[in-house]
Amino acid sequence: MLSCEEVGERSSAWLDDELGWWEGRLVNFHIKRCAMCRSVYEQYRSMKQSLAELGEGGGAALDPEVRSGLMAEFRGSVDRDG
Repeated sequence: MLSCEEVGERSSAWLDDELGWWEGRLVNFHIKRCAMCRSVYEQYRSMKQSLAELGEGGGAALDPEVRSGLMAEFRGSVDRDG
């Protein structure tokens, strides 16, 4: 079983289908049973969807450095908030 910290470190990769099958199953198992991690996952998912919509607007893709900075800032706010 993964800890909450381990799941938090993998949430973004899981959303991007960057985890192997087994590791993805472990993250999914934990998220289904942990309300706090489920909340963080939902926030990541919402942020990813918002970023995708920004990239679609006007036909210009969001600069990867800007996206990375936004995700880092978001992760920091999740860590601070809890």
